[in-house]
Order: sequence, then C-alpha cells, then structure tokens
Amino acid sequence: MDTSKWKSVLVPVEVYRDIKKIAFEEDRSISGQLRKIFKEWQEDRLQEARDLGVLD
Repeated sequence: MDTSKWKSVLVPVEVYRDIKKIAFEEDRSISGQLRKIFKEWQEDRLQEARDLGVLD
C-alpha cells in the first residue's frame, strides 16, 4: 500500500458495520462513504460558523 496516499483507520466494529451498511445502500465503497461523511461534516461546521457570525 502506498502510505503517502492511503492510511488505515481504527474504528469500533459497530461503527465499521454501520459505515459498511450505509455504503452498500448508497452504492459506494467504504472509503467513498467516509469521504462523503467527512465532507458533509465539514460543510455543517462551516455553516455553523457562518450562522454564529464567525465566518462572513
């Protein structure tokens, strides 16, 4: 594995199973699902900051 591009992540088994199930239901790979979850999390935090007036 190219460790400059890919990393392993430890998550509890329950979390892994949930991510795997959602990825299957949305026709994504597990890594694709994690990217989607992270991107949505980032967008939510940015929106919260805008709503609080921290970002203009």
